[in-house]
Amino acid sequence: MEDQKEFLIDAGPLVAAIKTLKPFISDDDARPYLGGVFFELEEESQIINLVATDGAKLCVLNLPVDRQELFFNGALSAIIPEKALDTILAMLKGVQAGCPIALRFTGTHLFIDTPDEKGEFKCIDQHFPKYREVIPSKKPKFVIGLAKAQAQEAMKALSTQVGGERWEMTDEYSPLVIRAENKLVVVMPMRVTIPGELSAAPAENSTQRDIEDRS
Repeated sequence: MEDQKEFLIDAGPLVAAIKTLKPFISDDDARPYLGGVFFELEEESQIINLVATDGAKLCVLNLPVDRQELFFNGALSAIIPEKALDTILAMLKGVQAGCPIALRFTGTHLFIDTPDEKGEFKCIDQHFPKYREVIPSKKPKFVIGLAKAQAQEAMKALSTQVGGERWEMTDEYSPLVIRAENKLVVVMPMRVTIPGELSAAPAENSTQRDIEDRS
């Protein structure tokens, strides 16, 4: 009998995480192991890492899980393909955010139990890149902190299908200037920390030129 790894996760955070990670999933058929979300749970941890990358950008989300009695305490690593994630989103539509959803992994498949449906999905049978190796470990020169509303409005204003963005700061006391094609947004950060004042550098998200090549 295949080793089964089962735990509970709330529907709301799971749905939000999948929607957040979908833009980071690769559509490169030559690298199928990047065509989904990597589920990583370390032994006896109560936090699961959900990771997606297309080789140019990387996103890591951390969600709490519930390992109840009779559930497993070991480690887990599995890649769930994007099509399966789309089906899971459809299954969870209308499910209350706090509703616990059972996820059960075997060596090759994911089984999911919702209040109204059950699903079975084949995992991608390949190794995910060593994503931790591309997350910068050195302290940044400074860290910019924006309020949620500031960040949302700035990104909404800069949203475009062409060109890119350029972030500029004259010094740690100046406004943040974000330039895009035919657009300019100036934001006053809530905080800017500089070396010596920095206690812990956030590493939830990271963008690299080619993540797989560096891992």
